[in-house]
Amino acid sequence: MNEAAWLELLPLHQSLKGYDTRLTAADVLQLKSAMRCGEDQFVALMSADLHGIDVHGLELNNWIFNRCNLKDVLLRKARLKTANFDNSILTNASLIGADLTGAKFRNADLRCADLSLADFTGADLSGANLSGANLTGTNFTNAILTGCEMRDCTCVSTNFTSANLTNALFTGRCSECIFTKTKMLGIDLSMIDLKTCTLTGIDLTGSDLTVAQLGDAADLTDAVLADAKVANMDLRHFKLDGADLSRCDLRLVRLPFSLQRVTLVDVQLRPGTDFMEFDLTGADLSGLDVRGKHIKLPRKLAGCKLSQCVLPADALARRDVSCADLRGADIAGFSLKGTDVHEAKFDASHYDHLNFKPALNFIGHILTLSQAQLVLSWIGAGRTLQPLYSSDLHGDEAKVFHERCDHKGATLTVIRVGNCVFGGYASSAFNSSGSFIGDSRAFLFSLTNPAGVGPQRLNVSSWSSALFGDSGSGPRFGSSLCKRSILFV
Repeated sequence: MNEAAWLELLPLHQSLKGYDTRLTAADVLQLKSAMRCGEDQFVALMSADLHGIDVHGLELNNWIFNRCNLKDVLLRKARLKTANFDNSILTNASLIGADLTGAKFRNADLRCADLSLADFTGADLSGANLSGANLTGTNFTNAILTGCEMRDCTCVSTNFTSANLTNALFTGRCSECIFTKTKMLGIDLSMIDLKTCTLTGIDLTGSDLTVAQLGDAADLTDAVLADAKVANMDLRHFKLDGADLSRCDLRLVRLPFSLQRVTLVDVQLRPGTDFMEFDLTGADLSGLDVRGKHIKLPRKLAGCKLSQCVLPADALARRDVSCADLRGADIAGFSLKGTDVHEAKFDASHYDHLNFKPALNFIGHILTLSQAQLVLSWIGAGRTLQPLYSSDLHGDEAKVFHERCDHKGATLTVIRVGNCVFGGYASSAFNSSGSFIGDSRAFLFSLTNPAGVGPQRLNVSSWSSALFGDSGSGPRFGSSLCKRSILFV
C-alpha cells in the first residue's frame, strides 16, 4: 500500500484518497485492524482498485467504496450494513449471503454478480445495473431499485416485498418470487414472467396488464391497479378482493364474482352492468352513477362506500347496507323497506327523509341486531320507528332536541357511554312545559353495564312523574338527564 496516499487519521474517520490505488486483502485487513473500536468508525476508499480480493466474512459496516473497482471481489457473508458502493464496479463479484442492509449501490455495476441469499433490506440500488445477476433467495425488502437494469436476472424465491422498482428495465422469468406491496410503475410487464410469483398488494398503477404474463388465475388481492389497461381481459379466475381499480375501463372486462373491498371509483362501466350476483361487501363505489348507467347493484352492500353516488329510488330497497357509508348520496324519497342499515353512516339531512321499515332494520350506531330485537319486543311488535334525533349528528343542544322531538308521540331513547348501553321508552310525547309528564307505560332499560348484569327492563314506579319537559335539557326520565342519545318515534 502506498503510504503517501494516506490522509491524516481522524478520531472517527480514516480515509484513503489515492485514486487508482491498488489494494490487496492484506491492506484491507490492516486498515480494519488500525481502526479504533466503535460502530460509528469507517474507512473511505475513493476510486481504489480492489479487484479480485477475498475479504469474505469481514465486518465492514459503514465503509465507503465510492467509484472503486471491485470486479471479481469475494464478499461472501461479509457484514456491510450501510456501506456505500455508489458508482462502483462489482461485475462478477460474489456477495453470497452478505448483509447489505441499508447499503448504497446507486449507479453501481453489478452485472453477473452472485447476490444469492444476500440481504439488501432498505438498500438503495437506484440506477444500478444488475443484468445477469444471480438473485436466488435475495432479500430486497423495502429496497429502492428505481431505474435499475435487470435484464435476464436469475430470480428464484427473490423477495421484493415493498421494494420500489419504478421504471426498472426488468426482463426474464421470475420463479416463486415475492412482489407483495412492490411498486412496479412504468415497467414493461410483457418482458417479465410472473406466473408463479406472489403479487398480493403489488402496485401496478398505469401498467398495461393486457400484455402482462400473469397466468390465468393471478392473486392480485389488495393490488393497486388504478389507471391500468385491462381492456377485453378475462379476469374471472383472478383474485381481486381489495384491489384498487380506480379509473379503469371495465366496459369489456369479465370480472370475478368476489369483489370484496374493491375500489371502483371513476371506473367506466357498460350501461346496464349487472352486479346482482357479485359480492361487493366493503367496496368503494363512491361517485358511481348507478341511476344514469342503469347499473344493477347486488343485495349485499355491507360496508360499501356509496358517498356521492347517484342512485335510483329503489336502489337500496331490501338490501344489506349495514356499515355502509352513504354520506353525500342523494337518497331523498328513497324506500328502505326491508333494508338493513345497521351502523350505516348517513348525513343528518337524511333522517328527515327516510322511513325505516321495519324498525328492526334500523340498528343505528348503538344496538346490535339481538339487542334491537329485544328492545322492540318490549315496546310491542309491529312498531315502525323513524329516527328523530342523534346527538352525534345534530349536536347536544337542548333547543335542537326539542325542535326535533317535542310533540312527536311515543319515543325510544338509546344511549351508549363507553361499553354501556341503556335507554328508555316513553309512550307520552316530550314537551318543553317545565313540568312532569305522566306516563304509565314508560320504562328504562339496561342492555350492557359495568356490573355485567344481563339486559333488564325497569318499569315506571311513579307514573305521574315518569318524564319531565325541560326546555333546557335533552330527554328526561323522572329527574334524570340524557345528554347524548339517539331518539326514535
